[in-house]
Amino acid sequence: MVWFLTSSHRFLRDRTTKALVSLFADRIHVLCQVIRNFVEVNDLYVSERLYSVAYGCALRSNDPDAKTSLAQLVYDLVFKDGSPPCHILLRDYARGVVEVALRDSLNLNGVERHKIRPPYKSEWPLQIPSEEEAHEYGKLSEEMSHEQQAFRLIYNSVMEYGDFARYIIGNHIPWLERRLGEKHKLSRKDQLDAFVASLTDRQKRAWDFYLDIRERPRFYSLDGTGLSDTLEESLPHESDSTVAVSQAERRFRRTLGKKKEHVFLELVLLYLNAPLSEKDELALPSSIAQRWILKRVRDLGWTEDRFGRFDYDLELYGDPGRGTTKPERMGKKYQWVAYHEFLAHLADNLEFREDSWSEEQGVYDGPWQLWLRDIDPSSLLKSTRRSKWEPNVSSWWAPVEFHAWTDEMDETQWLNRLDLLPKITSLPVVTGLEDGREWFVLECTYDWEEPTPPEKNRLDLKRRHIWYMLKSYLVKSDDEKCFCDWAKDQHFMDRWMPESHEQTSIFLGEFFWTSAFKYHQSWTRGDSRSLPCEVLVTADEYLQERGYDCSIEDAIYMYLPAKWIVDKMNLSWYGEEGCYSNRVGHLVAQDPSARTAGRGALLMNKCLMSEFLECEGYRIVWTLLGQKSIRGNWKKGDYFPGRLELSGYMRMRDGQLSGEATAFWRTQESDLKKIERIDIR
Repeated sequence: MVWFLTSSHRFLRDRTTKALVSLFADRIHVLCQVIRNFVEVNDLYVSERLYSVAYGCALRSNDPDAKTSLAQLVYDLVFKDGSPPCHILLRDYARGVVEVALRDSLNLNGVERHKIRPPYKSEWPLQIPSEEEAHEYGKLSEEMSHEQQAFRLIYNSVMEYGDFARYIIGNHIPWLERRLGEKHKLSRKDQLDAFVASLTDRQKRAWDFYLDIRERPRFYSLDGTGLSDTLEESLPHESDSTVAVSQAERRFRRTLGKKKEHVFLELVLLYLNAPLSEKDELALPSSIAQRWILKRVRDLGWTEDRFGRFDYDLELYGDPGRGTTKPERMGKKYQWVAYHEFLAHLADNLEFREDSWSEEQGVYDGPWQLWLRDIDPSSLLKSTRRSKWEPNVSSWWAPVEFHAWTDEMDETQWLNRLDLLPKITSLPVVTGLEDGREWFVLECTYDWEEPTPPEKNRLDLKRRHIWYMLKSYLVKSDDEKCFCDWAKDQHFMDRWMPESHEQTSIFLGEFFWTSAFKYHQSWTRGDSRSLPCEVLVTADEYLQERGYDCSIEDAIYMYLPAKWIVDKMNLSWYGEEGCYSNRVGHLVAQDPSARTAGRGALLMNKCLMSEFLECEGYRIVWTLLGQKSIRGNWKKGDYFPGRLELSGYMRMRDGQLSGEATAFWRTQESDLKKIERIDIR
């Protein structure tokens, strides 16, 4: 099975990776032997994924002795000598295996933490082919065989206008041509600032006028307006903007001595005509990466004899689309290996800028910063059972059904009937089917729609429709009343309250402890509107998109409890997707849609959550947002009957749910009227 990891067929390689995790998660002692057997393999496509399997097993395993043995082996093979293999993803997976052991305080021998974390050591500068040498690779002639033309496919992909050159290499080179630890030279912008700071008052006035006329030349009559009387002569009248700028420049230069004028001509003027940020000025050209990768494909073993015919035929007869989830040429496999090698060299040696807009030096910590990860080895799901856009989906945790679509009244009458709404009080607390335990529903959305006759297409018809959005927050006990008094006068439409957001490029097993996990819910008073007290959003969200991952059939999306709750309640993930348990093994938090059909939702064990909140001095408050409307195929001239909007809050008092909601009537986007309050009991 491990040899399948050599394949350029993404479906085979990715599903083999997950199969190996499934096979070895409870047999780590066997995995250790397999890793030893492959120590000398010279195909980084295999090594990278074998360490990915190791990381997946470490994250899913609950055997501390097995994880200790695995982490010790990986450290000794990869990091002990201080020079791990030069592959940015392999290092990430191997590091993760050791980090899991350190997180769990397992007893490792001789582990030096700085060795498992970047920057590492690797060769620099690299031998980069010249543009002329690279061009020789791409020559095409009529006498070329199909095998030779196959290398031309690699050349096009890496050097010219292929997606690999434009969207892979072009998007992920956030390093500067400046060595780590190198003394910073002044950029052209820095030198410009120093030049301006050196100007006298008279020179500065002429400089300011020169800059202003460069930016807005047509707003000046060129009669000297804005120039000091101490200047020797005023500018002549002239309507041409180019001449105006030229005149202003000459007037400024006459205020300068020879030395400053030389600096102006040789540096300042060049910068003004083509301004570059320091990042742009020092950015590593993508052409360097392209030329090195092109040569490296050959060095790694791609030859016409080995792979030429295969690649040519795959290009000719394979999937012609531009999608990421398809079998690839063997040449593309070597492109990926070379690309990940090159990025590892950059990370070891050059200054990193994570944010494209920032002029501040960044710190490279891992490939998640570059969105390079292409598979999550900790999750074995092919898809979740979460319902997406389907209306009228009920489950034990979303049990409320609605059937009052009566035809006895017209659309406006139906919309205005507040008694024709799904039951709100049945949403925040539900009962499990198997064990009869009660659960708090901390986050969920609900959707009900008028049934469509089976012979009709629902999108062709107007349908009566209702949706609810339930969210929750923790507040301090002393702040509960303050929050509720405030919430009853709010309208939560437009979702301006703090809320959970999905996180990608982080593995399911990495919540909430790795450095990759940075953006989590914390106590806040909100951004867009001032909340009356601090609140904590109770949920985090995990999203694994399809992308390049052919081991999954659809995006995997699930709710997780917020980091603060996980930490305070001592919860852990034990390898079952969507579930968090306490130290004695009791299930405390879950998103049941990970494995059971229904709405995505975050559930918390009511008994255990209530005990925790009472002990720590916190309360749960829920917000409700809803809408009752007519959806469907609107035609020009159709009468718009308006829609009903609901906004409210709920809380638990003495074991009973209570709250208030306000109904709003909207006839147009800007026409909103409060019509009635509703008690929730």
